[in-house]
Amino acid sequence: MENDESLPVIGSLVFAKSSQIKNSSVYGAGPTNSSDEFVSIAMDVALQVLKDSGKAKSAVHLTFSSK
Repeated sequence: MENDESLPVIGSLVFAKSSQIKNSSVYGAGPTNSSDEFVSIAMDVALQVLKDSGKAKSAVHLTFSSK
């Protein structure tokens, strides 16, 4: 999926210890630009939380940062 700025930003996760993740954005229903296990787990957890809260959309944009 291409970078579509019309997608709502509905989630953001920050990692303090993963040096492999540096300000990468993931669009869609899964980690499309990284095979990092932390990203995969975070996406799974975040999507489940969003589904449970009723806020999940067909397109999800999560921002990951190693700050």
